[in-house]
Amino acid sequence: MIKKKTTNIFACLICSFLAGCDAPENHAQPKLPYTTLYKPTFNYKSSGEHTVGHMFAVEHTNGTFMVTAQHLFGKAGGLDRQLSPEEIPEELSSVLAKNISTGQSTNIGEYVIFPNASTLSKEGAENDLAVFRTTELHGLKLATNKPKEDEIVWLYSSLKKQKPGDSLLHPAKVWDVDERFIKYSFLNRSINLRATSGAPLLNQKGEVVGIHVGGIPIPYVITMGLAGPTDNLVAILSNSRN
Repeated sequence: MIKKKTTNIFACLICSFLAGCDAPENHAQPKLPYTTLYKPTFNYKSSGEHTVGHMFAVEHTNGTFMVTAQHLFGKAGGLDRQLSPEEIPEELSSVLAKNISTGQSTNIGEYVIFPNASTLSKEGAENDLAVFRTTELHGLKLATNKPKEDEIVWLYSSLKKQKPGDSLLHPAKVWDVDERFIKYSFLNRSINLRATSGAPLLNQKGEVVGIHVGGIPIPYVITMGLAGPTDNLVAILSNSRN
């Protein structure tokens, strides 16, 4: 989770958000037939292993892919500086993904270079993504439409101090959507979003509508989240053929 930069972004959004922050109470969770959520460990040639954030599998006609956040390949991921998309495959020795539910680990394949990949900024979060090939058989489906304002979405992620049996789905209410951001408020106002970057944001059907890249609590008021829409992810996968 990005700290100072994300804080500045959300500070600019608080006033417009608070006017409509009332949230519904009860919502049925999406039904997910497979666990497609992973904890990635990135093994770098220069600095060794870093286990950070989340990663998830998605299905596409061109195969199954692993997706995470680009900013995890920088200071947010324990590195001295942010790596460019071209540097990532040169610096990485391997990527190991541990299934959150089963505990099984799998080696991840080739990094798919997205030249426009960049970290979250006030200009947008739509390019804060990284994609890898995988041999996993199952993945989440990508939504064909963006969520609408007031729609309930779910962050699919483990949390700090997660206990066996705790839900991996955390409901939130969308309050703004455009080509650069999806902004939402969590129904659980005290949710701890530490280390949730790279997790998917899902709609009621269990389809991916965004890549979660940050969050910030407003004490005693609300916890806000930010995701990049999946438009660029769809384009990357459509252009990625074996």
